[in-house]
Amino acid sequence: STFDLVLMSKHILGTQRMNSPYKLIAADINNDKRITAQDAIALRRLILNIDIHFENNTSWRFIPADYVFPNPENPWQEAFPELINVNELQGTLSDKDFIATKIGDIDLNARTNAQGSQVRDLDGLFLLDVTGQELEAGNIYTISFTSKQLSDIQGYQLTLGLDLKKIELLDIEYGSAQENNFGLSLLEEGLITTSWNKSGIEKGKNDQEETLFSLVLKATDKASLSEVLGVNSRATKAEAYDLQDGLMDVGINYHNGLMENSSFELYQNVPNPFHEETMISFYLPQDGEATLKIQDANGRLLKIVRRDFAAGHNQIPLKRIGLVETGVMYYTLTSGTHTATRKMVIIK
Repeated sequence: STFDLVLMSKHILGTQRMNSPYKLIAADINNDKRITAQDAIALRRLILNIDIHFENNTSWRFIPADYVFPNPENPWQEAFPELINVNELQGTLSDKDFIATKIGDIDLNARTNAQGSQVRDLDGLFLLDVTGQELEAGNIYTISFTSKQLSDIQGYQLTLGLDLKKIELLDIEYGSAQENNFGLSLLEEGLITTSWNKSGIEKGKNDQEETLFSLVLKATDKASLSEVLGVNSRATKAEAYDLQDGLMDVGINYHNGLMENSSFELYQNVPNPFHEETMISFYLPQDGEATLKIQDANGRLLKIVRRDFAAGHNQIPLKRIGLVETGVMYYTLTSGTHTATRKMVIIK
C-alpha cells in the first residue's frame, strides 16, 4: 500500500531506518540489492494497477528461518539462501522452517490467505474537498480536489469512480499530485487509481491552500456531481495514514462553496454501503451540543447520540449492532437551529 511508500521514503531520507533485514528485502522492489527511488516508482505502479507484477522480482521471497544474516543492516552482504536441501530424508521436515517475505510489504501486514477476511482498524476519516454542483449536458467542468487535512496525514490512496454514462474525463490537471500519482489503466471501466504521499521535504508549505489535482469533465447528461463521482476501493483500496501511522478511511466532502467555518454541514457516511462499521462526519461552525438520530426506512428510531462537540470537523463511528439487518437507514444531525439528514445503506 501507499503506507509502504511512506516507510520507504523515511528510510531513503534517513529519518526512520528499517529495523529488520526482512523489511529491507521487501523494500528492494527491483532486486538490485539497494533501496532507492526506483523501488518506490515500481511499487507505486503496482499499487495504481499500472503493473500487475514486479518486473525484476518475485511476489514472495523465502529465507530459511535458521539463517543468520552477517550484517542485518545489509542483508545482501552475502547471497542469502532461499532453499533448504535435505539429504537422505527420514520422517518429517517439521524442524525446517522459512521466513516468508512479501515484496513491497514493509509494514508486514500482508495477507497470506487470499480467501481470508482482512480486519481494518480505521481511526478517523480523511476528506477530499470538492465544490458540489449540478452538471448540464454538453458543458465542461474543472473539478478541483483540495483538503484542509493534508497537514494531518502522511499520504493516501484510493480509487475514483466515474459514471461514464453521464460524464467523460477530458484531462487531469496536476497539482501536488503529479502524473506518476495516477493510474488510468482501468479508465474504460470508469476507474482512476491514485496514490500520493509526502516526500518529507514539503516543510514550510501551506498544505491547506494547495490543489492536489483537478479533473476536467464533460457532462453527457444532466446530473449532480456527487452522483457521478465518488471514492471506492475497487482497484486501489481507499485509505489514508495519519501522522501517528494510524489508518483512516477516505471520502469526498461535496461542500457548497462557502467558507467552511461559516457553515454547518453533515457529510455522507464512509464507507457507504457498509457492513460492520461506518463513520459519520460533520462540521460545526461553533462549539455546542449536537444530536445524531438513526432511523430505519419506516421512521423507527434505532439509535441516538447526544453530546457536546467542538467547533470544526467532528466524527461519530457507527457500528451495525442495534441497527437493521440490511437495507436503507437515515441519519439526522441537529445542532442549535441547524439540522440535516442523509441516507445510508447497510449490507450483509
